Amino acid sequence: MSDIKQYKITSMDFRRLSGNLLRMDYTDENLHLIRFKNYIDSNEIINSIIQIKIAGIQYDHKTNFIIKDGGWSQINPPTDEATHIKAMYDYLEELCTDGISIQGIASNFYHGSTKWNDIIQSFISKAFKPLIDFIIDSLSKEIMLLESEAKGGSFIQNIEKNYGTANMANGYIQSQNTINLNAVSEICELIKTIKPMIETADISQTEKENITDDLEVIEEQVTSPQPKVSRVKKAYENIKAFLAKIPAGVTTMVNLATNIQQLIEKVGLIII
Repeated sequence: MSDIKQYKITSMDFRRLSGNLLRMDYTDENLHLIRFKNYIDSNEIINSIIQIKIAGIQYDHKTNFIIKDGGWSQINPPTDEATHIKAMYDYLEELCTDGISIQGIASNFYHGSTKWNDIIQSFISKAFKPLIDFIIDSLSKEIMLLESEAKGGSFIQNIEKNYGTANMANGYIQSQNTINLNAVSEICELIKTIKPMIETADISQTEKENITDDLEVIEEQVTSPQPKVSRVKKAYENIKAFLAKIPAGVTTMVNLATNIQQLIEKVGLIII
């Protein structure tokens, strides 16, 4: 199996498992947490990504990563990304090894809902979403590099405005609109920034899931060798509609609105 195909299969499997983890039901107990941990340990590609990132880092997650604040537990993410990755990985291992009840742990963290699913999903997102995003980004970047090398070192990705398909020819995807690697990187970075903001936004869980799905569709398509403009357009319109509903002047939503506006502008250059 080619490296590109293996990375794509890994990316698909990881997105499914991480999605199940983020949306886990309280009746599942630790099932999806353990499946997630087993996968990132057994998959050579993902395990290598993590181990390279955290190599040589000394950090005691039991002392520094989880802190108490007014009786509630709270995540205290390290400023350094690599240290943060190690903290999340070690904490994940602790929860899976000790067989601690996720329901019990999640209830110790501040939550604004009385529903167990919301409480657990909020905890999982706070504790492990940055680790998931890091792995997804790492896989996407590696896939882009491998595809670039397979095309002779040139990577110019385009989305066909009129027909909704991308056509491969002479090592390029030909069409009217061009997305170079820098543009792809900018869109992916914005999505990476927006996702945690969505998780903490004062909106319903359903809205969070819907807008996150739209963001992931755009990320998936702009990093695809054969992007489907119809899917990008639909997600783009959904995100525009979501932005229009954000109340003006609400301080806690200003950064979110600003980043979404930037994303809309960059994606709009592709499809308009």
